[in-house]
Amino acid sequence: MSNPSETLVRWYLRFNGYLTVQNLVVHEPTAGVVPQGAEFDVVGVRFPYSREVADFQFPRDPDLVCLEKPGATNVVIADVKGGRGTALSDVWLPDTDDALQLARLAYLVRWLGFWEREAVISDVAKDLRQRRVAEHQNITIRPIYFGARPSRQAESVAMPQVLLSHIAEWIVTTRASCWRDQDVAKRSCHDQWDSFIKDIWNLADPDLPGSVEHKIASIVALAIGRVLP
Repeated sequence: MSNPSETLVRWYLRFNGYLTVQNLVVHEPTAGVVPQGAEFDVVGVRFPYSREVADFQFPRDPDLVCLEKPGATNVVIADVKGGRGTALSDVWLPDTDDALQLARLAYLVRWLGFWEREAVISDVAKDLRQRRVAEHQNITIRPIYFGARPSRQAESVAMPQVLLSHIAEWIVTTRASCWRDQDVAKRSCHDQWDSFIKDIWNLADPDLPGSVEHKIASIVALAIGRVLP
C-alpha cells in the first residue's frame, strides 16, 4: 500500500504540472543479492512550458513556483516524512559515506536520463550532495523536504521545506475551488482518480460545510494515517 503522505505529495506536484514517480529504489547488487541501497520517495519533472488550461489556466502554488528556475526543466526530489520523524535521507547528510551517497545520487541522475556522459552525471550528483541544487543545460534539480512538521536537518543543510498543512491549505483554498472561483462550475469530475485523492477532494469540497481550518486539519490527518472526528 502506498504511503499516504507520499501520495499526497505526488498529487500536489501533479497539480503543479509535474510528471511524477513514487518510490524510486536504488539497487546495489553485491555478493549474489540485490539489496535496496536507497529510496527516493517522489521524483517529479516539470517541463518549461507545461500549463493546464480549461477556459482558464489552472493556478499553481506560488510557494513552489518560487523554488523553480523560470524557463527551465525543473526536477524535484521529494524527501517525505508523514509521521513524527523529520530525519532526512542519508544522501543529503554530510556526515555519511560520501562516495556511497554520491553513487546513489548518480544512480538517480542517470535514471532521469538528461545527460549521457558519466562526467556530467558525476558533477550533477556532486552539486546535489554538496549544495542541494544542480543546474546544467537549462535543467535544475533540487531536493525538497515535505513533512508533517519542520525538519532541523533540512534547515541545517539549507533544503527547502514544504509542510503537509501548506499543501492541504493550497488544495482547500485554491485548487479545489478554482472552478467555482472562475464561475465555470461548482467542481470538476474525475471518477478515475484513486480513492485516496478522491477522499482528499471530498474533504476540500468548497460546497460542503466546515471551516477551512477543519478541512485542512482533516486532510493532514488523512495523510498521516489519522482520522479527525
